[in-house]
Amino acid sequence: MSHKMAYRPDIDGLRAVAILLVCIFHFRLLPIGEAGFIGVDIFFVISGFLITRIITDGLSAGKFRLGTFYYRRVRRLYPAMLVVLVLYLLAGWILFLPALFEELAWETLFSSIYGINIYLWRSVNYFGVQADSKPLLHMWSLAVEEQFYLFYPLFLIGLYRLCRGRSGQLLGIVVVFMLGSFALGWFASYWKPQAAFYLLPTRAWELMAGGVLAMVVQRGLLPKAFVRLAGPAAVLLLGAAMVLHHGQIAFPGWFAALPVLSGVLFIVAGQDMHTPLSRLLSSRPMVFFGNISYPLYLVHWPVKIILQDGFAEDTLILRALGFGLSILLAAVIYACVETPVRTGRWLPAPQRFLGLTAGLQAGVLAVCALIFTTQGLPERFDPQVRQVLSYTSDAPREFIGCEYSSGGVRFDCIVGDPDAVPETLLIGDSHLYALSGALDLMLRQQGASAVLSFAYGCLPVRDAGRFQCRDFVRDVFARAENTPQIKTVLIASAWTRPYSAGGSYFYDGVLLQGARGLKMFETKLAETVVRLQQAGKAVILVDPMYRARHPVPQALARAAAFGTQWPLDMPRADYDAQFAHLFAQFEVLQERGVRRVSLVDDLCRSGTCPALWNGKPVFTDATHMARHMQGYFAQVLADSLADMF
Repeated sequence: MSHKMAYRPDIDGLRAVAILLVCIFHFRLLPIGEAGFIGVDIFFVISGFLITRIITDGLSAGKFRLGTFYYRRVRRLYPAMLVVLVLYLLAGWILFLPALFEELAWETLFSSIYGINIYLWRSVNYFGVQADSKPLLHMWSLAVEEQFYLFYPLFLIGLYRLCRGRSGQLLGIVVVFMLGSFALGWFASYWKPQAAFYLLPTRAWELMAGGVLAMVVQRGLLPKAFVRLAGPAAVLLLGAAMVLHHGQIAFPGWFAALPVLSGVLFIVAGQDMHTPLSRLLSSRPMVFFGNISYPLYLVHWPVKIILQDGFAEDTLILRALGFGLSILLAAVIYACVETPVRTGRWLPAPQRFLGLTAGLQAGVLAVCALIFTTQGLPERFDPQVRQVLSYTSDAPREFIGCEYSSGGVRFDCIVGDPDAVPETLLIGDSHLYALSGALDLMLRQQGASAVLSFAYGCLPVRDAGRFQCRDFVRDVFARAENTPQIKTVLIASAWTRPYSAGGSYFYDGVLLQGARGLKMFETKLAETVVRLQQAGKAVILVDPMYRARHPVPQALARAAAFGTQWPLDMPRADYDAQFAHLFAQFEVLQERGVRRVSLVDDLCRSGTCPALWNGKPVFTDATHMARHMQGYFAQVLADSLADMF
């Protein structure tokens, strides 16, 4: 028989665990925080548990009202979020350059209607480099929760009527749906990883896990021995998730089951309030962080972005100050906004509350529309700033359609002389795309042409990376090997993938790390070259570009706008050290007849690799060469490859 759940301070303590994991991860305060994003999965479990108790208690008592449920959720969650969004827009108006301010406006719009997870699904890899600069990246999880809150009560009401109140049947059906969502998330993590990470259907099982637990608790199905063992098991599972996670694990996949089960077991353990774990979670410091966990989650990422955008050096002291400032802001919002609105001290009348909220929301949407229709209100800055920022879009856009897709290689994507028969294949990642303008110019001057195919973030080496990248490389090289007119293959890449995350990378679908990973990269690179040579193809390897210390146009614009002077140039010695292992492999392949091209020798001849050339940015960001450099790089390529075209 159902009974109303008493206040559980240990659940507030569990919220504290979740938010501290997230903040440690995002502010990079401790090495153990590298998997701290799993705190979101614990939040999902808590939300599912509490919401299910509210709904099922109300249904059992015949007092559940859908409108009241939605109203209370809005009153509990929306005011604090709206305040943070407004403050963030004000800060962005003062501090952000147009591109970031425009992106903030778009993300504010989608956040305010709880649809930002869908927006991010189409544009951002959460674990990718660009994710770190998205101003409201963290709001995806709140969107998932609110979407769940929208549909889940209707789902439970329908099941309750179908089962005629029989809690056992209700529990069984929810378990089936939970397992179905888990299976979908596991499969989609490999098939459609972005969708699996961001979207409700592949995340609903995490909230439903809390819901299943709520129903089990209501039915009194937890043995006391299990409750006693749950605490140690929860700690072990959480520790395992922190230790075992690495950057190449598909998430959520099967791995999310570790933090989710941990969250479930923490709540189970709290059924006995006398254990050391329950007393720890119920302590005043933990309850404090649990109470401010929602506003802390809201503000910590904006604070991180503002500090990251405003300071050249990302130091531990700065990140710790950001964490401290986030706690202070969260405490103020909790005391001055969240609590008085939630308890009815402010705006107790529903009509006034909803009217004011709707008015503020309309104002936010109008401001956002103004910002993104003007592309970030660039008039806030003088023409010099806007001129420098124009280099961020200085890319060979006519070749963007040459990006590889699941439809296969486009052998009609030609660079160079359109009247010449293409005898060269150009394959690589976004760095090849950045170089495509120079290759096009060089080939036109030589009266030659080439097929261009690139895929963002894919290492152009056989059997390397996730399956999408393996498909790309396999398809492109197979077409080259089986096309007699293709005589030469040029490979260009950032060449950083094998060396990121301590040498962790997938080869043949298996993650290899450290020395094993580097050794396999050597093997796969050699195999790639040898197979092409055996097919009668000449092979050209392009050395990687260096990386400026900060995105160049943005740094120059900040200098013009705010007077900040950020270091940009890279010492040639640092570049050589970064790629020492790669260059050693290239030298071995040169002995086997591979042609090698360096784009940086002349640029870095003084011992410094410059961010500016003839007074203009070399890059559109920190490492992708700008199109206005195509004449220079076309000449470098022509001088190096004069006998091949």
